[in-house]
Amino acid sequence: MRSFFFCLLLLLAWPLSEVAAQRPRVLTSEEEIVAALRSTDIPTIFLGVSGVIRIGPPEDWSPTLRSAILYALESEMRRDAEAARAGVYRFAEAGFTDGNLQGPLTDLAAVMQDPAAIPLLVLSTDPTERAALIDFGRQALPDLLRVAREGDFFALKGALIVLRQMVQARGLGYFTAQERAQMKSVAALYVSPGTPNGYKKVYAAQLLLVLEDAEGRGWVEAAAPGDKQLQDLLDGAPMLPLLGKPLSWHLARHREVYGHNWDQ
Repeated sequence: MRSFFFCLLLLLAWPLSEVAAQRPRVLTSEEEIVAALRSTDIPTIFLGVSGVIRIGPPEDWSPTLRSAILYALESEMRRDAEAARAGVYRFAEAGFTDGNLQGPLTDLAAVMQDPAAIPLLVLSTDPTERAALIDFGRQALPDLLRVAREGDFFALKGALIVLRQMVQARGLGYFTAQERAQMKSVAALYVSPGTPNGYKKVYAAQLLLVLEDAEGRGWVEAAAPGDKQLQDLLDGAPMLPLLGKPLSWHLARHREVYGHNWDQ
């Protein structure tokens, strides 16, 4: 996932020469932006994404605009999945006439701080999305636990990372005994005796260690012989990726980068 600010700055810089003569370069009304976000045409959706950052700070976005952002993101994720099944991978670098807008749309969903975005945010765990999910706290737990059990390669890995970072950020005392048991149960799928090796084992082991559960730590110790990554974790190596900046930082950065547009 590209960073939020790089993506949107790149989006705004792209000339859209192919569509400039057919539609307005700048959308200024919420009605136009919502319609663009609900379009199936990639350049039109691009105009909607560009328009969102001109309409005001995230806390002022209307329910209608928030719904349109989530609609556009869900549609883009579906297009990505359909393309991947056909063996086609969409990248923004290839040109925005059929580029991938999932990155900026996901970050718009993250900064709007709406619980309705959680099911989509758990499928993408760029630093901004991780920060948003940690900020949601236990509201995000059911979806994170579900994806940690059933998600695809990237989503599953991301969910395990966010669960571990949420424990680090919130502290064990934030969670109930039942919630800690649920997280332990998910991690056990990948670390307990008899489970296969792989990246899931490392991220699940990180989660077990921050839960400070004796049985869970025993599973990691039992799996560690011959696995340098697990042994390093037991020896106190940093858990990567490191816990990032809180959502408040990302919101402040969003305001710093795009706030000047709101006064125009």
